[in-house]
Amino acid sequence: MKNTTSLLKKRSLSVALALSIASTPLWANDPSTPEQDVDFIMKTFNDALGKPNARDGLILTNQHIYYNGDPIYIDIDLPASLPPFFEGKAELQLLLHMQTGDVADSVVTAFPVPSKGRVFEDTVDITVLPPGVYQFSLVLVKPSGDATKVSDWFGGHGALLGGVRLKISANKDIVDSEDIDGDGLLEGDANADGYVDMLMDDNETCNNSVLKGIYAYTVSGLTKHGAYLKDYVEVGFDVFDGQGNMDSFSVNNIDRATYRNYATYQVDEDCQGTVTYPNGGSFSMFVPVSGDEFYYLSVGETPLQSFGGREYRLTKMPDAGCSVATLNGVYSYAGKGIKRGVMWIETGFEYFDGQGNVSLMYVNNITKKTEYAHGVYSVNPDCLGVTTYPDVEAKTTERYVMFASPTGNEFSWMQVDGLQMLGFFNGKNLRTSRSPVGFPGLMAFMEGGVLDPQVVEGMACNIPDPTKLPEGTEIQCGHGYEVVNARCELTSTEQQADGPLVGGRGRFVLRG
Repeated sequence: MKNTTSLLKKRSLSVALALSIASTPLWANDPSTPEQDVDFIMKTFNDALGKPNARDGLILTNQHIYYNGDPIYIDIDLPASLPPFFEGKAELQLLLHMQTGDVADSVVTAFPVPSKGRVFEDTVDITVLPPGVYQFSLVLVKPSGDATKVSDWFGGHGALLGGVRLKISANKDIVDSEDIDGDGLLEGDANADGYVDMLMDDNETCNNSVLKGIYAYTVSGLTKHGAYLKDYVEVGFDVFDGQGNMDSFSVNNIDRATYRNYATYQVDEDCQGTVTYPNGGSFSMFVPVSGDEFYYLSVGETPLQSFGGREYRLTKMPDAGCSVATLNGVYSYAGKGIKRGVMWIETGFEYFDGQGNVSLMYVNNITKKTEYAHGVYSVNPDCLGVTTYPDVEAKTTERYVMFASPTGNEFSWMQVDGLQMLGFFNGKNLRTSRSPVGFPGLMAFMEGGVLDPQVVEGMACNIPDPTKLPEGTEIQCGHGYEVVNARCELTSTEQQADGPLVGGRGRFVLRG
């Protein structure tokens, strides 16, 4: 037992050191603080944060239950108005309690952290971070104090500002008992602190703060395209900061380009809100006090020129961060649209290996048989990704822009290459398993090997012969591509072929 405990202590110490690398602690110049100053500071914190350990969102994590290979992020988000009150008189520390077995094996340590920003970013490796429960508390301590000693807390128990509970699961191929749907979030945890809540603790009134985090959406309607109204489909997510600012990422079926837009928003006490873009565009929202979802409507110049739908929160962490490792496991999916000039409905399984390779098993309403494909994928820090399925023999490519949940549990997508001018195809994937074991057909296909990512670079956009282009149209290539032999080919090294912000390899546009 002594050897085990020693090993755990060494591991927890390595975690503490890794976490403290990014920190910039606020050290005091004068170790003594008058009692009246302590009372004033603690009253200020109490007014701003509520009772001790009652304020949600001071420690932000991308999920609360982690599996081997999952990305893990931990941020500190103390309101910007508070640090000036204690700078030079106290400091913030993150108190870690790690329980990976018997009570005798638990380890407690603490380390200084900044008042805002990321303090830890890594990929879970259970050989380094052993399975178990990790509890983090944000504590205000005396100058050069130690949060593991209550006597060093600044102002007594009121120094315990907030906390979260994380769990690293020992399960490999099945979800944890506390994570029924496999999304990495604790069931019954209303305020995202890693603990089950007996009661939903929503905001009492609506304001800008109810909208915070990343919200996913898929909407449809009509939009003006030239002199005509056209069916419109848009997929993406909006990132709300809780203070009236919004960052938006989207792709639509008209030009199939990926856009990033900034806007401001306002939620009034009646829970009705408005998002306003710099160009004057806007949409109306109806937001419940929980802020977990909302419905919205965007109206154009005419009543017919409008679209709307539902947005739902993926995470309360506005800057969650993603990587290729975010997508890992087997995902079931369904997609619908217009391909090859007919209504196209497709469903199947995709296996993402967490390293950039993907295998697909699917059936559609046209061929009505099970088919397979190999591809590659990428995911950037903004959780935008691209999956590419090339047909090596036909020298054509199908690309799909993805909008991934930071937990990797789901993503929405839209096809941007390999479609006819009026075609569109979009859908949603949900993770059903973290291992391909149990999918013998998919595993048998995967044994054929993975696709070399370099093959994708030589692929041409799936555009027909120039003589078959619709009258009055021409090919327009995205950034980094040029028309070569009537096809869009990559000519610039500035933008990789799988980059999510490319304006599509090529598309049809009206000539002139």
